[in-house]
Amino acid sequence: MKIKESKLRRIIRKTITETFHDSQSMHGTQDVSAQLLDLASRPEGVSLDELMAKLGRAAFDEVDRLSEEGIVFLDDQEGIVYASGSQPSTGLASAVRRYMGEGTLYVTRGPYGMSVSANDPDPYGGDGEPISVGEMVLDLLANGNDDIFQSPQGVDPSALARLQQKHMEGVQGGMQRWDSEVFEQYYDVDNERVLRLYAKLRNHDIRDVPYDDYE
Repeated sequence: MKIKESKLRRIIRKTITETFHDSQSMHGTQDVSAQLLDLASRPEGVSLDELMAKLGRAAFDEVDRLSEEGIVFLDDQEGIVYASGSQPSTGLASAVRRYMGEGTLYVTRGPYGMSVSANDPDPYGGDGEPISVGEMVLDLLANGNDDIFQSPQGVDPSALARLQQKHMEGVQGGMQRWDSEVFEQYYDVDNERVLRLYAKLRNHDIRDVPYDDYE
């Protein structure tokens, strides 16, 4: 059967239009995915509220898909998404620990500051996971606990502003990478108070581990 030229043109236009829309839809999905991963790669991850505000409802479908593929981790208790693929968020480990529930913080105090390990005294040869003071501080601040300083009631707005500014500037990779003594020496943070507040926030108990000087 011979197709009329006018009908053939309509078929061609329809095919081109459908192909274009499919291409645009795929491009849009890839764009949402890329933006989502960029936000989720931050140490504090990205909240579902922020994703909704910036990317719309399409972001939720992407969270579901990427979660199934192991590319992001969704803390559905806190409503926070963390990158967990080949370039995970530096806050992912602590987020997973929080998600798993109560545990024990093993604390060693030595001449170079405080070291903290979750669920096992040995974070390197055993099953423990190291938690930096910076990770604890970020978690506390994200939950509205800013009374972490060496001042009455732990409140110091100027020290808090200085601390957050240097973190946002990415000094030494952000506070999650800073040595514990940096917080007390340069930002007037009370590390012992941080430890107690964090343990209370995450329903952990605290156990002291003696410092062994091997030198």
